[in-house]
Amino acid sequence: KTSVANNNNNGLNRNRVKIKNHASGSFCDNEGSLHQLALDMINYSSPPGSKSYQKFKRVLDLRPFFYIDMGAQIFSTNKLMMRRMFHGIGLREKRFKPSLLDNVTLVETFYTKSPCPILEEGCINVPRILIQTEQATKWAPFIECHKSPNCIILEFSDYNMKR
Repeated sequence: KTSVANNNNNGLNRNRVKIKNHASGSFCDNEGSLHQLALDMINYSSPPGSKSYQKFKRVLDLRPFFYIDMGAQIFSTNKLMMRRMFHGIGLREKRFKPSLLDNVTLVETFYTKSPCPILEEGCINVPRILIQTEQATKWAPFIECHKSPNCIILEFSDYNMKR
């Protein structure tokens, strides 16, 4: 299996997988592109060389597929950005809520109706990525995610970092 990230700790590899048939130029690796914003989000939340970066690399390498549910329509642009980023680093998307979670990393927000909520028995070790947790700092999954070896939190604000 090919690792999702570079081995030289310079951040996520932007060129590992080429995406075909993307009509939108917003995927391009340019300043301000959706792809670049997603990479900036990751490199901000988990700076290369940090423990969270190592955990993030490991979580991404656990499963070949991802399932993303942002929960609310207001996040549709963010969902598109995250989907393209995950495609760009070599993961494939499950378009429908998976019933089996043995090959899927869940990508969720506070508003997601998870197929395996982290607080349910047997779900804490399901690989998952929580996004934009600054909107719910007292949200119980936020704490449980820190405890789980297979959960990472991504956000693009420094709200929680200041707490």
